[in-house]
Amino acid sequence: MAISDMDFRQFSRVFKGRWVSLVGLLNHDKWAHLCTDGTVNLTTSFAAAGEVLQNHLGEWILGFNQFLGVCSAFEVELWGILDGLSILQEREVNRILIQIDSLEAVLAIQGIISTNPNSVLIRHIQILLQDKDHWVLRHISREANHVVDQISKMAPTDLEGVQNLTTAPLELIEILDCDKSSGAFNIVNIA
Repeated sequence: MAISDMDFRQFSRVFKGRWVSLVGLLNHDKWAHLCTDGTVNLTTSFAAAGEVLQNHLGEWILGFNQFLGVCSAFEVELWGILDGLSILQEREVNRILIQIDSLEAVLAIQGIISTNPNSVLIRHIQILLQDKDHWVLRHISREANHVVDQISKMAPTDLEGVQNLTTAPLELIEILDCDKSSGAFNIVNIA
């Protein structure tokens, strides 16, 4: 089997998060990028998730956030991925790079660690990923995830449901440019 035909789901399991260079083997412009993050206020324990959907160049397609109430940091990360995948399903996006700064969430979704209290969330995420042609779930550093960190902090605490941001907020333009220049939108690189 040629490496370009290899199913990325199997590829990610075999190499357990180590990405090797496949530059030139991917039709890069058909991939969407979902960056997700969550925040928990230490005083109130209120949590919010933030997500950004971007094209292969890091250009803004859609941002969204959601106030979640009281939950753990791990649950916030899972809700962020689930919300993002649900929106991608509505848009019929089938090739996706998911970037998150929670290694625990990445390992749980890949089935490498067991997290029974959140198994329903994890299972929903896995079911949505099964419907994708190709997907890559990648752990990134907190420093490479500034935009969604800020978006999660913008979530209004008095509104229910997902709040869509159809254009990038002006205060995030500079941070978006920093994320683009960091290489965060390369589908593969050495971890």
